[in-house]
Amino acid sequence: MLDIAATKQIHDQLAWRYATKAFDAEKKLPDATWAALEASLRMAPSSFGLQPWKFVVVDSPELRERLAETTAPNRAKIVPCAKLVVLARLKHMSAEYIDAHFALTAATRGIDQSVMAAYQGGVVAKAAGMSAEAQATWHSRQVYIALGFVMASAAALGVDSCPMEGFDPAKFDDILGLTDTNYASVVMVALGYRAESDATQHAAKVRKPASDVFITL
Repeated sequence: MLDIAATKQIHDQLAWRYATKAFDAEKKLPDATWAALEASLRMAPSSFGLQPWKFVVVDSPELRERLAETTAPNRAKIVPCAKLVVLARLKHMSAEYIDAHFALTAATRGIDQSVMAAYQGGVVAKAAGMSAEAQATWHSRQVYIALGFVMASAAALGVDSCPMEGFDPAKFDDILGLTDTNYASVVMVALGYRAESDATQHAAKVRKPASDVFITL
């Protein structure tokens, strides 16, 4: 059970977090910290547990420069951050993809896959039966769950982050080698430590009062 100090710490860290506009290129993430953030992405929930995503970690300075050239306003985040992660969605979820997921589930839990046959059939009908447009929308929504997980985890660890959508996904896919794969760029997040020069860190956080955003029935 969380005590008062723990709940205050969560609140304080979420209040401390902001969309970092400039990162300190000299400050790197400790290996253990990055491992925890990687785990937060892997452990993120998804509909039916299908995980329709890939997380492209862009460490190459050359690739970062090429990405930055396509979205100039984001250069101060893309180039110097400690870790840049492009979150990509699955383009097409096939029955075979779903079967592989259930096979992994059976192996992981030590059960016979046949006991899940009825459930698996329902998932195939629901997920694989969607149109390409519906799959694109659905899978993108799943990606944003993972984005929220890693950003919340980063805040808890005292790591700065900035999510970014202002880029051309097709150009990113070309640079990252995703064009001819079954994955497409959706959103990216820069992770690291804020630069002292980033004046945004001193701005008060603006949030509507709880009474405006919660409906209790």
